[in-house]
Amino acid sequence: MKETGATRRRDQRDSETRDSRETSVLENISDSVVSLTTAKGSHCLDLGHSTSKDPSWLTQQRKAEFKIIKGWIADYNKRMLELKLTTASSASAVQISLSSLARLSVMALICFILARLIV
Repeated sequence: MKETGATRRRDQRDSETRDSRETSVLENISDSVVSLTTAKGSHCLDLGHSTSKDPSWLTQQRKAEFKIIKGWIADYNKRMLELKLTTASSASAVQISLSSLARLSVMALICFILARLIV
């Protein structure tokens, strides 16, 4: 590596000597962190624009990635809808509680006024 005169951070030096397998996802870690390995090309070739000259393996990989990302978005939208429904039902419960509290407050105020009038 070309020396630039800058002092390297310790973690930067360590990362140059590490085995690349330690920082790669070579198998599914969870349902949402999945591994798509490519044996026939660069690991970032799928990020470029598609062309009519793309090999079939690259087209298939892009389709698989699209399906995964589409699933992430669908899951996100589902969770947001559930949150919205939960929040809406909680909000109506809070409104009911507030209206009950308001009635109690009015009743307490009336009792206070009546108590003052009686004395």
